[in-house]
Amino acid sequence: MDGLNMSMMIGGVVTLLLSTLSYFLHLMILDIRLMRVEQRELRDLCIVLKTEQQIIKEWLADDRLKMTERIRHPPS
Repeated sequence: MDGLNMSMMIGGVVTLLLSTLSYFLHLMILDIRLMRVEQRELRDLCIVLKTEQQIIKEWLADDRLKMTERIRHPPS
């Protein structure tokens, strides 16, 4: 009977450890999935910001060119 009790105790401890491990593994998998979604959103935001930055640079370059032309050739 003593060996049976010891075996049941060890089985219970192993079951508890495996349950805890599977719980934390499940949480880690959920976090990885959320990180993928957030990474996609961040990538899309970066693309939008780069595009806006390029548009602003072009707009400023055009304005700078127009201002330079006005200074060199003022209207009569």
